[in-house]
Amino acid sequence: MEIVGIIVTAFIIGITYFIVNKMMMSWRMQDHDKDLKVLRPPFNLFWVGLIVNLMLIITFIFSLFSSSIKEDSIWALIIGGPPFILMGFWLMLYAINWRIEIKDESFTCTSVFGKKREYKYTEITRFKRVKNAGGYKLYVGKRRVEIPFIIKGYENLWEKVKVQKHL
Repeated sequence: MEIVGIIVTAFIIGITYFIVNKMMMSWRMQDHDKDLKVLRPPFNLFWVGLIVNLMLIITFIFSLFSSSIKEDSIWALIIGGPPFILMGFWLMLYAINWRIEIKDESFTCTSVFGKKREYKYTEITRFKRVKNAGGYKLYVGKRRVEIPFIIKGYENLWEKVKVQKHL
């Protein structure tokens, strides 16, 4: 019976990896919209976070009421579950709150927790493309603003910075 659990777990992990990989590739291949002034992550991230949380909560409830589950399994869920639940909530907040508004002389970043900061293009001290993960980083003083490739229209801010910095 233990081998069935291992096979089912491996199958679920494989299917999840396949689905997430396909979603990331489709988000990366989005059309470039040059008129987009508000950059936001895809709202699909909200649903991914919600599904992760629901699956963990359902698994925890099932394990509490199942007579075949051992006490060690419940403790493993109690100890190992919260990081994944926090990741799910973070994805949900990221999809809802995070955004960058592009203006003529500056851009405004709203963080995952809803905190807004406005940066002028002239204050940017350094900027660079990130080859491995995709996207780019902007440095304003000691602050760093990261724009990943999954953000629709992420090239718009890059083009605006290049024009303002005369590159």
